[in-house]
Amino acid sequence: MLKDLKRSSPTGFKITLKSIRDGRKQTLSECLKKEFRLTINILRAIISGDVFEGICGLTIDKDSYPKWDPLTLW
Repeated sequence: MLKDLKRSSPTGFKITLKSIRDGRKQTLSECLKKEFRLTINILRAIISGDVFEGICGLTIDKDSYPKWDPLTLW
């Protein structure tokens, strides 16, 4: 699992971690609404273009080395 996290988008990882932490204090309904909004905004590339970069890196370029933006968060 740690290996998979290292390959993931730094932006996506940070968004996921914050969502999990925030979700501890939310109802299921609130969590689902937030998850829906996040998903829509990520797919629209409003938050980050990393989803498309990850898809291209794995399926089109087949190099398995997506060029994340930013490359790291620390």
